[in-house]
Amino acid sequence: MSIWKNALTWMAAGISYLWIRLLSMTCTIVVEQGKEHLEDLIANPRPAIFSFWHNTIFFMVYYHAYRVIKKGIPLSVLISQSKDGELIARTAQLYGSRAARGSSTRGGREAFQILLKTVKKEKGSVVTTPDGPQGPVYYFQAGTVVLSQVTGAPVVPIGYACTRAWVFRSWDQFIVPKPFSKIAVGIGEPYTVPRKLPDDAAAERERQELERRMMAMIHKAENFLEEKYGRVDSRTDLQQAAEYQRRKAEREAKKHGRSERA
Repeated sequence: MSIWKNALTWMAAGISYLWIRLLSMTCTIVVEQGKEHLEDLIANPRPAIFSFWHNTIFFMVYYHAYRVIKKGIPLSVLISQSKDGELIARTAQLYGSRAARGSSTRGGREAFQILLKTVKKEKGSVVTTPDGPQGPVYYFQAGTVVLSQVTGAPVVPIGYACTRAWVFRSWDQFIVPKPFSKIAVGIGEPYTVPRKLPDDAAAERERQELERRMMAMIHKAENFLEEKYGRVDSRTDLQQAAEYQRRKAEREAKKHGRSERA
């Protein structure tokens, strides 16, 4: 990366840092369901794998900076090697996280080794977005499952819902809370994947269990806001997300067909 491009990337990261911070500061966290799980990790430090869905990155970066990192739990964050990932990585660094670059599609093995070293050798905690970087939305991919299985570190599902939000037409329907939104945060009970699993079917059950826990936590936060304020903008339209994935698959198939003909 050239010096000029590097400077522009850091400038963009600085703008992202300020945008996330200033907007998030206007929002009010009205409840932290399962807060005792986070407080226990702060009081009794041990490696953990914090996991949240890709579409909640915007507010989760801010929340983890001030509720986790500043409370004494350093974090390494798994971030894709895409161009967008470079911006996210630098923004995360400005919030005090260390970036491990890689994903299920690019550099996955190297990134997994970094996270493995962080948890096993350095006794640190990490952050993953188990449905990233390309989805499908709310599908808990196997990487985080294997990381917990190999290291013995528990997965801590975490997420939020908000009363007012912009929801983008991306594969994950990326969520950005609107100013002065009410936010309900959910922190799931830490769950450790057993080290020994008899077969692939058992591994799939563990994956599904973590996915179920992630979704149950989000629905609980949504229900709280619905009952108290009568509005939840952050709900994801799964049908629209599926349509996005279908169109993407069609574009990739056409592109592949053209390359073969060439």
